Amino acid sequence: MSSKQGSRSLLGLPPDQDIPTSHSIFSDDDPLDIPSRAAQSPEGEEASQPSRKGLGRGIASESFDIASGLHVEDAKLDSMPEVKDFMTIDWTYYAEKDRERRIQGLRGGRRSAIFRVLLNIYDAMQSWLALTAVGFTCGALAAMVGTGSDWANDIKFGMCYGRGFWITRQMCCKDSADMLSCSNWKSWAQLLGASHASSEQVVSYVIYISIAVLQAGYAAWLCKVFAPYAVASGIGEIKVILSGFVIKKFLGGWTLLIKCVGLVLAVGSGLSIGKEGPFIHVSCCVANVMSRFFSKFATNEVRKRELLSASAAAGIAVAFGISLLSPKTMWRALFCATVAAMSLQRLNPQPSGKMVLFEITYHHKWRLFELIPFAFIGVIGGLVCLVVVMFEVTGGYEYVLPVMVGVLLSKWVADAFGKSSIYIELIHLKGYPHLDNKREYAFK
Repeated sequence: MSSKQGSRSLLGLPPDQDIPTSHSIFSDDDPLDIPSRAAQSPEGEEASQPSRKGLGRGIASESFDIASGLHVEDAKLDSMPEVKDFMTIDWTYYAEKDRERRIQGLRGGRRSAIFRVLLNIYDAMQSWLALTAVGFTCGALAAMVGTGSDWANDIKFGMCYGRGFWITRQMCCKDSADMLSCSNWKSWAQLLGASHASSEQVVSYVIYISIAVLQAGYAAWLCKVFAPYAVASGIGEIKVILSGFVIKKFLGGWTLLIKCVGLVLAVGSGLSIGKEGPFIHVSCCVANVMSRFFSKFATNEVRKRELLSASAAAGIAVAFGISLLSPKTMWRALFCATVAAMSLQRLNPQPSGKMVLFEITYHHKWRLFELIPFAFIGVIGGLVCLVVVMFEVTGGYEYVLPVMVGVLLSKWVADAFGKSSIYIELIHLKGYPHLDNKREYAFK
């Protein structure tokens, strides 16, 4: 049997009738009656009508693959699939939906040309507007959480008696030469009238422990009652969400509020935790809330994850307080370097043809045993670069050597027990789907 005869039999056509083209299948004036499951339904012709309409409003619900003669069912783009909890999104569907959205924006329907141009400009600016809103909000939240945690830490020792109890010790004593000689700041022992040194120590210790326990306990109670997803750093869940998994309420507004308040109380109580990891979760919550105000991200899960990945970088920046150049200088430097590199590439009359300007030529073959010292040099060099950058940001150069030794030993001990990171292990422990890019998977 020839391929044409096989296609006729699969399509249900008589032997003397030509195979219809894709245009005849999807055109409105198709004279053929193509048999399909929709046409065999009780609704008859009305049910099969959407399968023969044009592709202007989306992919047709039913079509035929003429090359292979197989029946293909495509999802309608007009009806958005329900995003269920603990499910994986359909990347192909949302990519096609975004393409259809751009096509509809270019066509514009019956709108005027000026309105279409303005609409396309706004559509192109939505990403930048959303990123600007996310960045500004993350910076504002970082400032509030930082100031709040400083106040929560200072309130365990005393309060600003002269200017208001809501002011931190640093702001209260900014006019004093020394924190100890600040007249506006009063310790709890002084406020309660403890005169003896022993009684001052007891009062200060009891109030310090009581406030710290109350702060930590209240933070835990808020997370347990109002936002269970606000606990821990959330980096493992963020990795899973960026890979396409759906965890509802994890990036919601209520989680954002409780996370910020819990950070202020937990860090201020003196617990051995930091703001760096949780701020990645906070920034992604901000991005998820902001995405609801922009149509490009509100109805497209793939676009929303692009915004989440950019917001995670913003969370790292505000958590570590990364110092950059001024915005004007940074953009000018980027533009100047780009123009210089492109000009050199285009106008250089005698290019070297080399990937790098300097190179080393070896005249001897390398030996196998030489790999060991070179590998050791690479490990030490990478750790030195990492530690120097981190301490340059945080300003603690005198601790570089002991921390390097501690990091090196801890890395070796951790690798002896397992190669996976703690976040990957937490993902596996909670049963979330995740494909590690450092592992090879055999598909059967």
